[in-house]
Amino acid sequence: MAKYQAEFKAARHKSEPVKKAEAELDKLREELARVRKEKRQLTELVGTYAVMIEQLARERAEALAERDEALTARDAALGVTALPTTPPQQRAAPSGGRTRRPLPPRGRR
Repeated sequence: MAKYQAEFKAARHKSEPVKKAEAELDKLREELARVRKEKRQLTELVGTYAVMIEQLARERAEALAERDEALTARDAALGVTALPTTPPQQRAAPSGGRTRRPLPPRGRR
């Protein structure tokens, strides 16, 4: 019985390294819970942003389509033909696909 009581007493009194390890473990568990909560919030925020971006892209496409329709109707009413609006980089290169090199600056030689 004395041996059992001594073992029970020893189990209740933990050594200093064990106490430090348990304190560190508790601290890490709290940090893990905090990080998981933050991750959930950020995931929800990213989802919200994705929905907003999708909606804005749809609205932009609709606005551009309406603008193009209005410009086409205006041009038809005026009897004019609109010039292409493609940026120069996207147009076909002149002279059989070759691009022109810029001329060197003029100066004294």
